[in-house]
Amino acid sequence: MLFRRLRFLFFLFLIFKLVRLGLYEIDSGLNPLDEDDPRMGHLMAYADLNSDMYTDIIALAEDKSMLNLFYFNPVHLRFYLGNELKTSDCSKIINVVVGRSQSHLRIFVTCNSNSGSTIVRFYDRTDKGYNELPQFITIEKNSHPFIADLNGDYLEDVMFTDPSSSGIKVAFQADVYGDETIIVRDFATSIAMEKTEPDCITQRLSSPRLTSPHSASLIDIDGDCMADLFLTVEDSSSGRKFYEIWLRRETQTTLDLSAEAPAPKSGKTMKQKDSDEEFPANTLTGLQSFCLVTREEIPSGVHNLFALTDVDRDGMVDMVYLKDDRSPMTLYTHYNRLKNQQFAANQKTMTPGLGFSVKNICAAPNRPIKELQDIFLKPS
Repeated sequence: MLFRRLRFLFFLFLIFKLVRLGLYEIDSGLNPLDEDDPRMGHLMAYADLNSDMYTDIIALAEDKSMLNLFYFNPVHLRFYLGNELKTSDCSKIINVVVGRSQSHLRIFVTCNSNSGSTIVRFYDRTDKGYNELPQFITIEKNSHPFIADLNGDYLEDVMFTDPSSSGIKVAFQADVYGDETIIVRDFATSIAMEKTEPDCITQRLSSPRLTSPHSASLIDIDGDCMADLFLTVEDSSSGRKFYEIWLRRETQTTLDLSAEAPAPKSGKTMKQKDSDEEFPANTLTGLQSFCLVTREEIPSGVHNLFALTDVDRDGMVDMVYLKDDRSPMTLYTHYNRLKNQQFAANQKTMTPGLGFSVKNICAAPNRPIKELQDIFLKPS
């Protein structure tokens, strides 16, 4: 009885402390002023939009053609409307991602344009808010891009399906003669290793495109502390859909961009970079560093939607998906059979396809709780 009373008092004390910290029922300032206020339509993204180390919010207005940027005020513990981001030719915004450019924060906005095409526009931060850049990318109609740092230069790239060729392209950010620009390259030639290993799949799909909807993720699949690529694609010629796993290797090539643009005009001031800098000007680094190791056809009823997470708590990423082959839907899990690389490096033989150096930052899984009840339901 005494233990129960002490436990009850402890929970009361904990709730009181949490409430005092403002973790419950705070007025965030995000409620509309009235029922007709169109500013707060849909929450689209969370990020530090003004570099004050607090998380801000991007909301889509009710008409879906304008974004509202709400900044967090740490003094009043409220969000306030800072900027209204009006697009020049977007009739409907469908996706928002916050990333980086060469020198600014950048917002990537995917939308349906007034002309009927689907485009990706860029908005860079300035002292007065965010300005729309004149350059944009046209992608397959009603599709979604995958925005992530694919070549390891700390700048987000855009992977998309080209509407003219139905092939997969990647738009890389680059610095050419002091100007920030976009370099578009074919996905297969820019991502795949130039000199493949025996375990790399070299056969390409004849007409690849990103599935719609698609699952794409940069995540460490083989436990070497480098981000690998998971992707769902479709062969346009046959209509068959596949998921692909690309493992990143410790190899890369650098592309000289000097011929990609004319030489700078006389009198133009350029930002000079040291010759030993990690990402020198007029170059595109980190290319051709992925090895395609898996291509499996997606079963019908999965709808191209996969989740990657560690299900069995072994330190390796597993694959989970739902399949509507029966009622109710069935949850499937594919367990990762690879071992942690730090463990595998100490064995006499390496796991096939993983014969490359292991970085010291990798460590064996460190479990603070050794004994844990199995929370996953077992089949009866």
